[in-house]
Amino acid sequence: MKALLHRGLGLAFDQLLCGSLALLHRRHAQRVSPLEAAEKYFSECERFTRDAYFAPPAAPEDFRAESADLISYLLFDAAYTRTLVDLGYLPK
Repeated sequence: MKALLHRGLGLAFDQLLCGSLALLHRRHAQRVSPLEAAEKYFSECERFTRDAYFAPPAAPEDFRAESADLISYLLFDAAYTRTLVDLGYLPK
């Protein structure tokens, strides 16, 4: 009986979550027309040659720079890497 209750609650929560995500996607999808977005993308890309499209940027992006809209994981990553080195999973 307990397993049946857990399964029912799980299915109900699943439906609630999927429904809320569907509503969220529908709300945001109304802002953009897929046809217009695709046409804009293709028109912007048509002016590039193959070499120009795949060329690396002139100045590489500095991933260490932080701004208000950027979440930095460098501190976590450095600590994680040190831990992996200490445990012997990565070479020193």
